[in-house]
Formats: sequence, structure tokens, C-alpha cells
Amino acid sequence: MNTLVQFAGDDQRPRRRKAHGKPSAYALFLMGLDTFEIAKRLGIHEAEASKQVYLQRCREKGLPVETERRSS
Repeated sequence: MNTLVQFAGDDQRPRRRKAHGKPSAYALFLMGLDTFEIAKRLGIHEAEASKQVYLQRCREKGLPVETERRSS
């Protein structure tokens, strides 16, 4: 069994893998796919793929999620 081990000095959180099924939208994005390709692979609309990438990226990086539109 092959497992990846983080090296000393690696300050990134360990990456989590989904236990089953399809990779996440963010994982596909990190592999170089754009939102159109992600949507096609996951069987969802492109807008939903974009939203999932954004939300999963924020969660992974510990960033606040801002989904409300700001009025000018």
C-alpha cells in the first residue's frame, strides 16, 4: 500500500481524501480542470461547479466564506 507522508517543515494541513465516489470539485480544480470540465465530470451545472470550488477552497484554506452580494 502506498501512502504519502508529509515531510518535515511542511506547514500545510494533511490533505483529506473522500472515502468513496467522485473527487471533490476543488480536487479536480487542483488537477488543472476548469469549471466547465469539472461540471461535466460531476454531472452538475458550471455555476454549481464554480460555487463548489470556491466553497471547498475557502474551507481548505480556513478562509471566511462570503456568499452574499455586496450592494454598491
